[in-house]
Amino acid sequence: MTNQTGLVVDWMNGLVNSRKQKTPMYVGGSIGLVLLVGGAVWWLLPRDDLRAKADANRIHQAVINLFLQSEYDTSFVGLQPRQIRLFNSVHQLQNKLVAAGTGTIRKWRTDHDGWIYTTDFQDFGEQGSNGLPNNLTFCLESPSPDYIETLRVEVNINNSHEREEALQTYTQTVEKIMGAIGISMPENIKKALRSGTQLDVATIRYVLKNSRVTGAIESWQFAVISR
Repeated sequence: MTNQTGLVVDWMNGLVNSRKQKTPMYVGGSIGLVLLVGGAVWWLLPRDDLRAKADANRIHQAVINLFLQSEYDTSFVGLQPRQIRLFNSVHQLQNKLVAAGTGTIRKWRTDHDGWIYTTDFQDFGEQGSNGLPNNLTFCLESPSPDYIETLRVEVNINNSHEREEALQTYTQTVEKIMGAIGISMPENIKKALRSGTQLDVATIRYVLKNSRVTGAIESWQFAVISR
């Protein structure tokens, strides 16, 4: 194999290795790669037939290795911004939530401070003294239109006589949502949801938070914040 061809193959194999080490690779680089490979193969053609074929085969294999990385690793064109994989696809996460029972899908929209997706209130139980029943609502938030940073589930307890039932429904709903996004519910979080207790749990991939919302009625909000 010629020294020049060896340099081409080594460079492409270096791209594969850099991808394995989580080094960003952008689309422009891939386009440049295609042009470079085409030129290298064209340059080899006039040379000794057997040597040219062998060199072309080596370059071809290097290209296959590189683009297999692109096909099977969705973060090939740049590091994915969120550790929870599903949070990197807005539409997939929306569809998962709808399938889990959060209601009709709505438009992913900007509120000028970021991007947001909300659902209608889901009522359950009897009306409270303010004329409203207990309800749940769901929200997705992000500083970017391309991924989700935070998923929120909120319960509003309008009927204090059904507080225990409301917190039970809240807990069951959060557990279902957690299953839909592929996260197991920690037992201490489950207890905090059922009892109405504030609690934060942090991992290297995400933060789980159960917190009370300040207002005229008792409200609790559970958040999954992807790192």
